[in-house]
Amino acid sequence: MRAFGWLALAAAGLGLGACGEEGGADPPDTLPPAILRSEPADGATGVSPEVVVRVWLDEPFDNSLISGDQLYLRRGTTLLYGSLSRDLAQAMLALDLAVPLEAGVTYEAVLSPGVCDQAPVRNCTRAPLSFSFQVAP
Repeated sequence: MRAFGWLALAAAGLGLGACGEEGGADPPDTLPPAILRSEPADGATGVSPEVVVRVWLDEPFDNSLISGDQLYLRRGTTLLYGSLSRDLAQAMLALDLAVPLEAGVTYEAVLSPGVCDQAPVRNCTRAPLSFSFQVAP
């Protein structure tokens, strides 16, 4: 009888656990997209002057809110823009510059504010996201 009581209690416990998992809803998404990884990596050195800068975000973004100048390079006070392409399946943005980068110079890749996710209530970046790399000498 004692064993039966234990089995019934265990079964009830399993049932409650299953109900909690099935019946629970995921909490709402309240965070804006963030950089998951970049190419070149933050702090990379010896980067090709003809690099295509890529940024993968940690969640899908709202493509309708991405402008062509959302991702750019900064060298001091100089801003460099190029052709921006998007890969929605990979949540990736790519910046292809028309000219090679200057050898030995450090550049900062900047994703300007306003990148939004696809949550029902959009979460958008409010500050620039950035990383730096140095072109090979």
